[in-house]
Amino acid sequence: MNIIEDKYKELAVKIENDGINGSGCLYQTDKEYSYVLTAKHCIIKKDKDDFDKEKVKITRNNNSDCRLTVLEIFLHDIFDLALIKIENVEFDTVKIHKPEKSQKVAIYGYPNKLKSEDEKRNNLECEVSFRHDNYFEVKADDIQFTFEDSVDENIIGLSGSGSFIEKENELFLTGIFTRLKTENGAYNKYCVFNLDLFNDIAIKNDLALLNNNELILNKKLPEELDKILFTVYKEKDFEKYYVERKCDEKFSNYLSSQKNIWVSGLSGTGKTNLICRNLINKDTEYKDLDLSTVISENVNDYFIEINQEIISFYEINEPCTKSNIYIQISNNLEKLEIHNIVLFIDEIPIVDEDVFNLFVKGFITISEHYNKKKNDFRVKFIIATRKKPKSCFKMTEKALVNSNKAHKNFVFIEIGKWTKKELSILLKLIFDDFNNTLMEKVEREIINNSLELPGILKNIIEKIYYEQCSVDEAIKMVKSDNQ
Repeated sequence: MNIIEDKYKELAVKIENDGINGSGCLYQTDKEYSYVLTAKHCIIKKDKDDFDKEKVKITRNNNSDCRLTVLEIFLHDIFDLALIKIENVEFDTVKIHKPEKSQKVAIYGYPNKLKSEDEKRNNLECEVSFRHDNYFEVKADDIQFTFEDSVDENIIGLSGSGSFIEKENELFLTGIFTRLKTENGAYNKYCVFNLDLFNDIAIKNDLALLNNNELILNKKLPEELDKILFTVYKEKDFEKYYVERKCDEKFSNYLSSQKNIWVSGLSGTGKTNLICRNLINKDTEYKDLDLSTVISENVNDYFIEINQEIISFYEINEPCTKSNIYIQISNNLEKLEIHNIVLFIDEIPIVDEDVFNLFVKGFITISEHYNKKKNDFRVKFIIATRKKPKSCFKMTEKALVNSNKAHKNFVFIEIGKWTKKELSILLKLIFDDFNNTLMEKVEREIINNSLELPGILKNIIEKIYYEQCSVDEAIKMVKSDNQ
């Protein structure tokens, strides 16, 4: 079975009306009806502005008896395009893709020249030569005129045909062919109109939109994709793709204070990026202490790792040897005659509530001990955790973590989930750089499946480009990854 060839045949339809012969392309909607996409002049003549839909005959499968039932016909207000709503037809819908320059495309329909032949359909092989805002030009591989007929006479009937690309044994619809570039066929060029114009008609008439999963994405891999979809803010160049939130201002303000900063929030809300971005933009040097490799139910193991990192990084020759690990860390920090040290503790894999409470208490204790010493040099802790430290604060004397001491030494910033407006801003930053137009329906689909987290939103976009898949497929993969 020739899958690609059968797909061409399945989608092409012949349109006849009041002496006009043309072609069209089937498109499956997610409603209880299907579409035929075609050119307006396949429905009405130039000297007329009305038509009788009952007289419009649409057939498929190379068979004049295989007639489709026309429900309604809608014409574009400006362009030579028509959207025909028909009774639901069983066929697999075609994916949509924006063409790239110099890409091979095929126009497939019912030219009049073949109306007496057994096989009435034909494909016209072309190459994309120039792209405009609403249409693109294609140049035919072969000259279409003969000694008897001109180009326009030879391609009569092909108007309204779908323009397709073939990729990995799959067919993609790129547009609808409507006319020659010049009336007599000079330059051997043809005009194919973009599919998003049909959504103008659909929106105006409250109809199902063409699935924009492919429509918006020219999925040529951008050279700086990793920078655009950065997971960790590493340099000031990333600022172009960063969305500043209210919590950024609060964090930035407290950077200049003497208090330590504790940032908490769900995974994917952007805690690490918020911290790194504001430190980098203020030209603040910092030591990153990654605790992701410490998996233990003994809280001291985490502080032993922190202490060893401090001794190693700052080359402390005679580290404190007292038995209390909190005093060790405090005393070792006192030995550092360096101004404005910032220690960033991230990726803390503590799940147990009791262990986490002890972890919070440990940092309060270290800070209390360090701040009691007279020291011209300052050390600031910046800590990021998924769990909220405030949940273990109490005002009582017997409390594990004293609220007054906690707030004396730390400011606590909670990073919430993102609003739809913030995610929309992020999407526009990404797609503007991809040189893609983001349709409202697709924007809504991506945002609604992001769980209000920018990390998941970026994962969806990443899947689309690296997996070369549709938005729907990317969403399914990300959901599967997060189960």
